[in-house]
Amino acid sequence: MLNYRFAGLNVFGSYAYQHNRSSSAYLSNKVISDRNPPLAYHQNQSSNGLSHAHNASLGADYTINDRHMVGFLATQNQKQGNSGFVQQILFGSRLGLGDSALVSRNMSSSDLLTTGLSVNSRHTLSAGGQLLLLDAGHTRYRSGGPASFDNSYYDARRAASRRGEHIGNDASEKIDLTTLKADYSLPMGGGGKLEAGLKAAAPEAEGTKARLRRGFPAGRRERRRRRPPRLERRRDSSGP
Repeated sequence: MLNYRFAGLNVFGSYAYQHNRSSSAYLSNKVISDRNPPLAYHQNQSSNGLSHAHNASLGADYTINDRHMVGFLATQNQKQGNSGFVQQILFGSRLGLGDSALVSRNMSSSDLLTTGLSVNSRHTLSAGGQLLLLDAGHTRYRSGGPASFDNSYYDARRAASRRGEHIGNDASEKIDLTTLKADYSLPMGGGGKLEAGLKAAAPEAEGTKARLRRGFPAGRRERRRRRPPRLERRRDSSGP
């Protein structure tokens, strides 16, 4: 944390870092008895995750004289993470005897970034207490999060029963917001006060989504192609 004062200048700031790691295991045995014959399945899943975050801010105020003061504040928040799991589900007519299996592997990541900058000023317009506050700011948000799933199918002999499939998706979002603000106050007789304000905002947003689904030969795990696969993209944008 930073806090520095000299004459009419005040500088302040802060920084924080977070690091998180997680792992979990899930085991389930269930029987669906309203089927004939009853359907039983055994699910075994292990998951892992890793994330870290940075949060920082820096600002300053400067008193020009008894009537005028200016300042600014800059912030940045970023969080990145990766996670994945391996899941195996065995299907059968009763517990302990499986006749088919599904093995699913997942990998996903996320990246979130928010930055902001604001400039403000305070002006005392008269000895009677007329006050004018001005503020201008801009906030920028960015996010992305690709994920993929590889599914493989096997029979009771542990041989591939059908083609495997690769499912992928990616979504990103961009948001920009510019704001302007002015507040005016005038003390009145009898302890009253006249206040007026003006606010304006200009938002801009854009989102992109990509989806991918393809099969790969039965019994063979997914391999990365030399050329990237063709994605179906949909782009949504809006402005002021």
